Amino acid sequence: MIDPLFWLALSFLLVAVCLTAVLLALIPATRELGRAARSVEKLCDTINRELPPTLESIRLTTSRSRS
Repeated sequence: MIDPLFWLALSFLLVAVCLTAVLLALIPATRELGRAARSVEKLCDTINRELPPTLESIRLTTSRSRS
């Protein structure tokens, strides 16, 4: 029968290969998440800048039509 030390070494090797593959796949995913976060930040800035005047305009228009 094959030595148990061989199986242990093979297991460690397979774990190392799998961890390397996961880390290599994680690099582009992290970059994309960073881009998405910047896009969301820009969208939130735009909403914060544009929404209050729009809501005020709607409120004024609604109050005039009721009078």
